[in-house]
Amino acid sequence: KGTNTVEWHAISADGHEVSNKFEFSVGKVTAKNVDTSDAFYAQPSFWFGVFRYLTEGATIILVGLFWVN
Repeated sequence: KGTNTVEWHAISADGHEVSNKFEFSVGKVTAKNVDTSDAFYAQPSFWFGVFRYLTEGATIILVGLFWVN
């Protein structure tokens, strides 16, 4: 019960992306004009990706070296 937000993404038959979002309430309306913008973590930065892959690579190498010895 309450107010919910639905966000959907799809790829159409001709290949372009289609998306939308909407709100609906079940029972009592618990929120109006909810901010449905993307969360700050929805699109990670380039440097986050670089750091992530360097960290994962180093972990794999260190675990591999430990396992071999």
